[in-house]
Amino acid sequence: MLSVFQNKNAKINEGKFIILQRRKPSVLLELGDLANSENSNYLNSEVEQQKIAERIFKSLKIIAEKR
Repeated sequence: MLSVFQNKNAKINEGKFIILQRRKPSVLLELGDLANSENSNYLNSEVEQQKIAERIFKSLKIIAEKR
């Protein structure tokens, strides 16, 4: 998998991969730490995932409407 990211100009930082030089706008969201059991339970809950998705969508919609 590393070679896939290297081919896309990835930045490797503390075990995380961030793709650089994107051609389209992008958003990178860090929602929690899956190694933390409280975060993991929250992020693995379908109910909470739906709430998170709705909040992200509403936030992006507000930003888009301001443009």
